[in-house]
Amino acid sequence: MTGQNDGVLAQLSRFALIAFLGACALAVLLDPIKYTDTDCWIHLSGGQYFFEHGRPVQDSYFSFLEPPRPWLSYAWGFQALIYLIFSFGGYQGLLIFRTLMFVGLAVLVFRFLFHSSREKTVPGGWLAFIGFLVSLIVLQRYMNVRPHMFSYLLITAFLYVLEFHPRQAVWLPLLGLLWVNVHGIAFPVM
Repeated sequence: MTGQNDGVLAQLSRFALIAFLGACALAVLLDPIKYTDTDCWIHLSGGQYFFEHGRPVQDSYFSFLEPPRPWLSYAWGFQALIYLIFSFGGYQGLLIFRTLMFVGLAVLVFRFLFHSSREKTVPGGWLAFIGFLVSLIVLQRYMNVRPHMFSYLLITAFLYVLEFHPRQAVWLPLLGLLWVNVHGIAFPVM
């Protein structure tokens, strides 16, 4: 009888987890991008600049300062990507992108935690609780369209690969190359 109860609890846990992630994803999808989030708009402008000039921004063209100051665009890959998304999908495309990034991180965090649970290092119930807390904390950070979305996702991906699939670590330099071009300021974390 205990085995049956464990199976029912596992199914209820999966359903609760999917419902929770669905509610979080819906919150991310439906929450508007704030007009006061100037980073999003400067990143879109940087992406437009990249496609118009064939290179990342190199000075403060967007500023009132004269003469323009040197500028290092450490997130040029992110800027190019969101400009493409915005060009093809508009404002809704940015909302969908933001939602997919959050869902990707949440799924990876839960996979990481439940993989640990199978290893019996920490009971699954505690890991689910930790996963819920992580999702709620990170949820607010995903309301803005910024390069750090990639850093959270890639930190988790690196840890997951290194911890549970070390043979796949050969692919991490490629992920690292992506990472330093979408959020270059985070390269010391890698």
